[in-house]
Amino acid sequence: SKEAKRWEPEHFAAVADRLLPMYDAQGLVFAAPWEDTLAERMLAACRQRHRLVVTPGGVSLLQFAALAEHCAALITADTGPMHILSLIHI
Repeated sequence: SKEAKRWEPEHFAAVADRLLPMYDAQGLVFAAPWEDTLAERMLAACRQRHRLVVTPGGVSLLQFAALAEHCAALITADTGPMHILSLIHI
């Protein structure tokens, strides 16, 4: 089920807290418009939120793929965007 595959926002925050300072990196948070509450929870739990940019109001799948091409790494749940990235070899 979707719920079983969904990683808690606090887990994404913990990964960001560990990796962003380690690599002196910035992060993009991609969230669909209906996931605003999840994005807010992630940001609230993240000590490195000053290094994060949230896509306002979500992005289309084409915009997501175009932005993802410029990312050095991606951390994603088992969702449609993850499968799209694997298809285009990102």
